[in-house]
Amino acid sequence: MRITSQLPLKSHIGQNLLEFKNEVEKLSGGEIAVEIYDSVQLYKDSEIPQAVGYGAI
Repeated sequence: MRITSQLPLKSHIGQNLLEFKNEVEKLSGGEIAVEIYDSVQLYKDSEIPQAVGYGAI
């Protein structure tokens, strides 16, 4: 699973994403891996809807 965020991981939203990642990976027994791309690493705000629509993120 890939998640993109416009904010850095040190932000409160970034910290929530890290907690989400840890819980998903723990509860799935490692079957689901979560990749977090923060600080506009993958897409700009305006590009996210199209990326979601294509299943890229």
